Amino acid sequence: KSAPQSPVLVQSWISSLDGKAIPYFSTTPPLALVKPNSLQQISIIYQGEGAPVDRESMFQLNVQDSGAMTPEFQNKNSLSPSFLQVIKAFYRPPALKGKDVLKAPLELKWEIKNKTATSYIVKIDNPTPFNIVFSGILFSGKTNKKASEIIFMNKDADVLAPFSSVELVMSARNGINSATASLEKLIFITIDDYGMSNVFQ
Repeated sequence: KSAPQSPVLVQSWISSLDGKAIPYFSTTPPLALVKPNSLQQISIIYQGEGAPVDRESMFQLNVQDSGAMTPEFQNKNSLSPSFLQVIKAFYRPPALKGKDVLKAPLELKWEIKNKTATSYIVKIDNPTPFNIVFSGILFSGKTNKKASEIIFMNKDADVLAPFSSVELVMSARNGINSATASLEKLIFITIDDYGMSNVFQ
């Protein structure tokens, strides 16, 4: 949506996560002048082939808007402000229709690979054709307290791609030593298709 007083030039394009062009996805309109106090819808179009048919694809929707230069800055050595928004997007092929994506997090396989005095190394395998979007991974347990608490966590987990694995560091909280800690429960939080958080434990 543009500002009430000035038009905005909006450019959009699709790229891979490392910024490379993806020829089989495009946006329409790729360039649009949005009038003051109005909206512009951007559609993503798939060309029909190129993306994997047995798993989800993840890419980036890039939206850059450039505001009009105000009269007091015209004919002067100044730059028009420009803002770039990068939004993660997913394509789910028709072959996955009917598969329960909401149950995909339950199929993840977890393994503790190693531990240090202040951390655990955890391997996560995703055997499903879906991207798993994390917002947090936690270990609850006990140290010298009677009540269970969150003692190790990882806040950097992002997206685990289909049929892939990753190793993450679960860092101790408040100087907890893994040698004196007793793990009780794995808790992880994912984001679903509707942007809702789902807690699994």
